[in-house]
Amino acid sequence: MLARMPRGCRFGISGPANPFISGPSDFRAGLLCLQMTEICSMSSSRVWPCCLVYLLAPILAAAQSGQQPYSGVLICPAKIAVEESASPVSGWLIEPGSQQRLFERISVFQVSPQGQEFDLAPDSEKRSGSIISQTWSIAENPSMKFMLRCRYRNTLVTLKKEIPAGVRACHLKYAGSANGAVNGPSEMSCR
Repeated sequence: MLARMPRGCRFGISGPANPFISGPSDFRAGLLCLQMTEICSMSSSRVWPCCLVYLLAPILAAAQSGQQPYSGVLICPAKIAVEESASPVSGWLIEPGSQQRLFERISVFQVSPQGQEFDLAPDSEKRSGSIISQTWSIAENPSMKFMLRCRYRNTLVTLKKEIPAGVRACHLKYAGSANGAVNGPSEMSCR
């Protein structure tokens, strides 16, 4: 029954269906393998390893790297809880506090293999009244990673995350003042 399986549905690490290469084509190949199991004998023990390799390899690779599988849209959390405290002051007790901080804006930057960060300016900016829209184009660069930094109002605390492969642009839209400072609601997405 294996003769009826498609060429890419082979168990092992050779040929065009290498299980160590993850991506949409591997997922499609895994679905094709599952469809082929209906045609192939269900008692064939060679069919299932192929299908499992194609379906589980991207998930296992993401789990080992600590990354969540990419869902297609990267969005900064709308708010974060920030714990604030102060350095000791002679004769005083410190009362730490916790505040919710709302999303303000993003920074897109690249990181060199040595860890140097390079902030990127938006590739385009459009203004319609007080609404400002900025776009950063993301091109593949094997020598430097693209990163996203989420910035929040009234705090120096930021969140940062590597921009997943396949993302082509990040967009920020916000209400801005005459000098471009954020002074109202803002929203962003990377796709």
